[in-house]
Amino acid sequence: MKFLKRISIFLNKPKVFCIGMNKTGTTTMSKIFKRLNFRVAPQIKQEEILGDINFKDEEYKIKKFCWKYNFFQDLPFSQGDSYKKIDKIFPKSKFILTVRESNHWFESLCNFHLIYFKKMGYNFKDIKQVKEEHLKKFDWIKKGYYYEYTKNLWISEIKNNQVVYNWDLLYDKSHYIKVYEKRNKEITNYFTDRKSDLLIFNVNENRDISKILSFLNLSNQLNFNLPHELKSNYK
Repeated sequence: MKFLKRISIFLNKPKVFCIGMNKTGTTTMSKIFKRLNFRVAPQIKQEEILGDINFKDEEYKIKKFCWKYNFFQDLPFSQGDSYKKIDKIFPKSKFILTVRESNHWFESLCNFHLIYFKKMGYNFKDIKQVKEEHLKKFDWIKKGYYYEYTKNLWISEIKNNQVVYNWDLLYDKSHYIKVYEKRNKEITNYFTDRKSDLLIFNVNENRDISKILSFLNLSNQLNFNLPHELKSNYK
């Protein structure tokens, strides 16, 4: 009976996709939804299974992985226009765009990567010291994973109807912020006529989760303040 009750609670919850870019509080959102008793997709497993796929050709794989959970964050949902494809695969889902001030977002991203490179044995003082050859050794998930992700998302350009990779754009602040802000604007435009399906949430500007509860039509009795460790988790 307890198992059936848990299944019933799970089935009655919507699928919620946090589609904000990494370092905007996505891990905080994961912790929030665990406290709300959502089945949160395991990030590492998610990236291992879905991180490299082409959404158009792998719809079955997406459905097979996602049916077991009802909250998702991080790659591949935090990048590109994957939200459009997910919206078609799982209609009636809810989407949360986590945001933060652009300069703070870029600084947080760079600091996070510098820490990871230090664990790999590099002692870079400035993110601009990182070059293509270093990214090839970036071993998150597996070697080559982050390298390909960076090529496709951050340094690709279209010239003469062909995709070229401009490594001068690697960790270029103005370029990264442009990509970040452009994607956020595209997401808000996509949901212009469906505002009830998108919540824009800034962890630094909210003391509690009341906006999330209202967005999902959940009881305000579930409300709780965001602990400091959650709010600072993505700095």
